[in-house]
Amino acid sequence: MLLRCLPNLENDRWWGKGFTEWTNVTRARPQFRGHHQPHLPADLGFYDLRLPDTRRAQADLAREYGISGFCYYHYCFTGRLLLERPFHEVLASGEPNFPFCLRGASENWTRTWDGLDRNLLMDQSYSAEDDLAHIHWLCEMFRDPRYIRIEGRPLLLNRPRSSAELRSSSASTAGRPTWLTRSRLLESSYWGVT
Repeated sequence: MLLRCLPNLENDRWWGKGFTEWTNVTRARPQFRGHHQPHLPADLGFYDLRLPDTRRAQADLAREYGISGFCYYHYCFTGRLLLERPFHEVLASGEPNFPFCLRGASENWTRTWDGLDRNLLMDQSYSAEDDLAHIHWLCEMFRDPRYIRIEGRPLLLNRPRSSAELRSSSASTAGRPTWLTRSRLLESSYWGVT
C-alpha cells in the first residue's frame, strides 16, 4: 500500500493547510524504551505522489527489492472520488509501467487520529445507482494491461462497509441485484467470465 502523501483540499480543511500523512509520521514519539520513533523516510525522502518522477522512483525501488506490484487505495464517497490524482495520472500517462491493483476503502472518514472518532468528515452512504456507476468505473480501470489479475480476473481488495453488507453481498434484496451480482454481470460482459 502506498501512503497517500499529497496535499489536497479536504485534508487542508479537516487537518490544516498542507497536511499529508507525512505530518503524522513526523509527530510520532517513542512510547517505550527501545521504541524508535519517528521512522523518517530514507531513499525517497518525504515524497509527493503528485510528481511523476516520484512515482517512477517508487516503482524502480520496488523492483529492486522484489515487490511485484502496487496496491492503490481507492476512495469513492457517494460517487465522489478522493485522493485520486496520482492514480488517475498513472492511468493517463502509462507511467510507471508497473503492475497495480486497487483496494477500496468503504469506511466513514472520521477524526479518529485525534480521538474524535464520532466527528464525521466523509460519510459512506450509497445507492444502487452509486454502486452501478462505481462498478462501471472499476471495469474501465481493469482494462489497463498493468492491472494485476489472478487466474485472468482483476484483483480488487475491499472490506465491506459492515457485516450486514457482507451478508447481503451475495443475495438480492427486494428483487434488486446486489453489488456482487451487478459486478458479476458487468464482469461477464467485459471479459466473458461467468
